[in-house]
Parts: sequence; C-alpha cells; structure tokens
Amino acid sequence: MRTSGVRKTSVVNISEDYDVYIGRPGKGQPGPFGNPIKRGPNALPGSTIPEFETYFLKRVEEDQEFRESVHSLRGKRLGCFCPRNSPNCHGRVIVRWLHRDDPSENGEQLRFF
Repeated sequence: MRTSGVRKTSVVNISEDYDVYIGRPGKGQPGPFGNPIKRGPNALPGSTIPEFETYFLKRVEEDQEFRESVHSLRGKRLGCFCPRNSPNCHGRVIVRWLHRDDPSENGEQLRFF
C-alpha cells in the first residue's frame, strides 16, 4: 500500500501512487473490493462492469460491514489494474456510489450502468 494524502476519492492504475488496493485478490493483495465477476480470455475490457455494479449495489445495501469498508475509502486513491480514467472500471462504480449524493465532488455526473 502506498500513501499520497489526496482528498478526493479517485481511481488510479496500481503503477501510480495509491492508498488502497481495490483489485482482485492475489499477488499478495487481499482484494476485498475487487470485481469477482470473471470472463474468458477473449472478453472485451470492461465487459463485467454492469454485472459488478449489480453485485456491488446489492452487497453494499445488504452487508453493513462491507458498506462501512466502502465508506472508509472516501478521500483515498484507489489502486487497481484498470487504465487510469477508464470509464469501464469497477473502481469508478465504487467512486460514483461514494459520491452519489454529491457528484460534483469527483467531477463526474452520477451515472450507473
């Protein structure tokens, strides 16, 4: 884990400085926020995002511990394997949920798939 002191919640590629890893578990990373939906090797990038959003919204609504963990991400740089600023990133689903009441805080319109 790397630290940076950034105020707004954002998603960056793990090659950049980040506060919390949010990718899938593996390579020594726990991955509690990772996208558990998997596709075959020929799948298009981002093709699992709509299913992830459904999974995430249900889990954050039904699982209080998970919801509290997601709230702890507010104001941090979230590191994952997605390219920086990719619209098809599970981290963007998390950021949009965190800022659902104030979409101007992260500079984007609230837009779920």
